[in-house]
Amino acid sequence: MNPRPQTLVFLIAILCFASGSFLSPAADVITIAKTRDMTFQDEKEVAEWMIAVKKGDIEAVKKLLTKPTDINLTGKDGWTALMWAAELGRYEMAAFLIKKGANTRIGNKEGTLALSMAAQHGHEELVKLLVDVGININSQNQAGTTALMNAALQGHMGVVKLLIKRGADLNLRDKHRNTALLLASHEGHVEVA
Repeated sequence: MNPRPQTLVFLIAILCFASGSFLSPAADVITIAKTRDMTFQDEKEVAEWMIAVKKGDIEAVKKLLTKPTDINLTGKDGWTALMWAAELGRYEMAAFLIKKGANTRIGNKEGTLALSMAAQHGHEELVKLLVDVGININSQNQAGTTALMNAALQGHMGVVKLLIKRGADLNLRDKHRNTALLLASHEGHVEVA
């Protein structure tokens, strides 16, 4: 006996919902963590770790570090806790993670370092912190983009000045042959250019 088409559609809908396919791309990590079956213990720990970092909940992060935890764990996106702290401008969190041994030289799947993430979002104090701990100021991701290029593209004058003062190479080019100057000019950031 063949099942009715409505029954198949219903079963497919249930499977999609259970797998999280109906979640919007903007669904937050908490929603995803609550709706998916965390089969492996480390997935659950990574989810908790990243949630605490993204929230800026340093007390929760300290509590998680009481268990044996690799501070450089990554989510499926290849991002470390330090990358999220840099992206979101969480200076205190980033400083704490670095003090606990977070590796500033790890890049995400595209090879982008925490420095470029902080520069792109104009987090000047975080950029200074990352440069002070010895991160490669001229590191390029797979697209050839540097922290200086990201800051110039977004028009973050303070970050641009800081990176240039600390030795960022003005002549590096990305894979499309753009320099920081060309990117700033293209976006109309005249003062930065």
